[in-house]
Amino acid sequence: SYVQGFTEHGIGLVEHVVVRPGRRRRGIGHGLTTEVVDELYARGARLVVAHGEEGSSAERFAEACGFEPAYPVTTYARRVDELLD
Repeated sequence: SYVQGFTEHGIGLVEHVVVRPGRRRRGIGHGLTTEVVDELYARGARLVVAHGEEGSSAERFAEACGFEPAYPVTTYARRVDELLD
């Protein structure tokens, strides 16, 4: 199991929470998330955020860990290889 987070300017981000498929649904991810949020707070974060696709298991997991939806996000992408031809 693995969790990654960081804090900068008082904002913490829980970026990755990974639990092996055979070990899921045992509270491991929730425990890791709680630990990283506590650590981010100890390092100065006054707000901790996470991200996940709307309607996904990541969204349900974040909400189960006490996160609340803050605002919808639209992701934009642009191909650049066409500019190199």
